[in-house]
Amino acid sequence: NPKSQTFTSFIGVFDPTTSEWRDGVLPHKLRYVMSLPNLKSKWMVFDSPVDQGWIENLNTVFDDNRSLCLPSGEVIRITPSVSFLIETSSLSQITPATISRTSVLSLPSKMIEAGDVVKQYLEQRGPVLFKYHFDFMHQTFEWFHDRIMEKF
Repeated sequence: NPKSQTFTSFIGVFDPTTSEWRDGVLPHKLRYVMSLPNLKSKWMVFDSPVDQGWIENLNTVFDDNRSLCLPSGEVIRITPSVSFLIETSSLSQITPATISRTSVLSLPSKMIEAGDVVKQYLEQRGPVLFKYHFDFMHQTFEWFHDRIMEKF
């Protein structure tokens, strides 16, 4: 949660006394995630209200450069296997520049169960699907969904 910490603890800080840069949480975790071997996809998840102070500093992460530019002058190139997910309740602090670099998925505040969406999709195709296929697809989805949700 980027809003739960100061900007310097999130991005990093330059210590003028020692002339050393200390990574904040974001560069530290990003380096760790990119170092994980044998994973086809890696996710950085932010669950926070969006603040212009930190989201605007991620524009180069979201554009074609796919780089995190730190105030120290260092540029961390982000590998193609790393994706970002920002869960927020409001887009009021996001500028058009940031919106143009991202994909936005808006969900209603009322929780929608993923299983219900799949069930409705399959039911709409009911005449096309045999009962066995419908049950098999629905059970397979439920099995995967349950295991994924255990991880969260």
